[in-house]
Amino acid sequence: MAITYRNSLLTVTALALACSSAHLFAQTKAHSMASYTTCAVYHRMLAGAYMRERQSPELANIETQKMQEFIARAKRAGQQTSSAEATEQQFLEAWRADLQSMEDQINRNYKNISHLRINYKKPCAALQAAQDEPAN
Repeated sequence: MAITYRNSLLTVTALALACSSAHLFAQTKAHSMASYTTCAVYHRMLAGAYMRERQSPELANIETQKMQEFIARAKRAGQQTSSAEATEQQFLEAWRADLQSMEDQINRNYKNISHLRINYKKPCAALQAAQDEPAN
């Protein structure tokens, strides 16, 4: 992103983008469609890293399963407030935005996947754990 102010060019760095997306994730409601979608994209990025950089299809399959679980939860959460059609559109928009953000954070290089782990591992694990707890 570039901003021109009085003939000078300011560039927003990937670091600022990473900080803002992590901050946004922290502010979303814990069980919202947005938080589930963010975690789904995070697990998709991990699966991609395992396939591309580490050649580990077993770990990629585990991450893909987690991604699928978060996708289903995102859509269920969205359907509580919107129609199925509107939910699908909102999900796709959120997916694209999160994917773009995460790709920017790792500079489109899966060797930098640790940047995503720093921002998303704990919140996504907590969200997973909260969903795995039995309902009282």
